[in-house]
Amino acid sequence: MQNNKTTTRDTSKNQKSTSHYCDSTNTKNFEDLTNTSNLEMLKSESRVDRAVEYFMSGYNCSQSIFATYCDLFGIPCEQGLLISAGLGAGVGRMREVCGTVSASAMLLGLKYGTTDSNDLSTKSHMYKKIQDFAGEFKEIYPSVICRDLLGDLAKNKGSMPDERTEEYYKKRPCVKIVRDAAVLIEKYLTE
Repeated sequence: MQNNKTTTRDTSKNQKSTSHYCDSTNTKNFEDLTNTSNLEMLKSESRVDRAVEYFMSGYNCSQSIFATYCDLFGIPCEQGLLISAGLGAGVGRMREVCGTVSASAMLLGLKYGTTDSNDLSTKSHMYKKIQDFAGEFKEIYPSVICRDLLGDLAKNKGSMPDERTEEYYKKRPCVKIVRDAAVLIEKYLTE
């Protein structure tokens, strides 16, 4: 017998804990990145350090990239953190595609994607941008796969994330990966 009970998610905890990071500079409702003022804003103010700050404060790799830039597409920071939460640690901590790559693909979809299911030309152009991004990522790192990037550190299985300690940040390449992915995605978003 199926339980038909509806549960409501309490987001007050999320909103309270994100208030420092989702300040007014990252929650403006912009039309999209094709808007010249949004493009100029991104060109004049790099957000790379913001992405690293997200990660260093406990957000996962995907959240760190997506929440840094989602406001450019009219998505509030808090919503961006929720949208990208499941893609961290290689999609739900399965160590598959790196969360920074997944988040970047979502951002490229927002910039270059289409809602017209028959628009094969636009789909092709978007896929090419994502493939180009992944290719440049692989010029820096050997793979886009989380377990390949983490090596022996990926052997810790299960759903429980590791506690964020000074040692955690010292032994993992993730901070550098977040920084490098942010540099790359900024390049693609400002084209």
